[in-house]
Amino acid sequence: MRTMMLARGIAWVGAVVTWWSLNVVWGTDIDAGKGPPGQWQRQVVGAGLLALIAAVTNTATGRGGKLPGKVARGVALAASLGVALIVYLLRRSGLASFPHLLAGAGWTWLLAGGGFLLAATTLTYAAAQAPVEEPAASKKGKPGKKRRKKRR
Repeated sequence: MRTMMLARGIAWVGAVVTWWSLNVVWGTDIDAGKGPPGQWQRQVVGAGLLALIAAVTNTATGRGGKLPGKVARGVALAASLGVALIVYLLRRSGLASFPHLLAGAGWTWLLAGGGFLLAATTLTYAAAQAPVEEPAASKKGKPGKKRRKKRR
């Protein structure tokens, strides 16, 4: 399996998992319902939008077996780090104010989605750093041309 195809698949899994965190229980309170608490819902939706930006940037900019450009990889990295930063900030404020909200599965899904996105972005950077080998046929001269011999 090609590296970029794998990276794109991981990025889309990360985006789906990040959005899935909106549908699971976030706390131990029975009356809490599904989804993040009201005070954090906008931040979780923002993390989902950043996840979509990272996945689309990895997919749309490197078509036809080509790697995404440097700007596209930078945007995907910034979006992935944005998701990780949102998870960190929500977790920190949750530990200080609302520890019962951290017991649900929502944190696990949001963190897993951010981890998948960072893994996909890292894989894209690793693929860009790998040496590219040309096929054996293209190393030879052009098939239709013959070299002229020099006369002395």
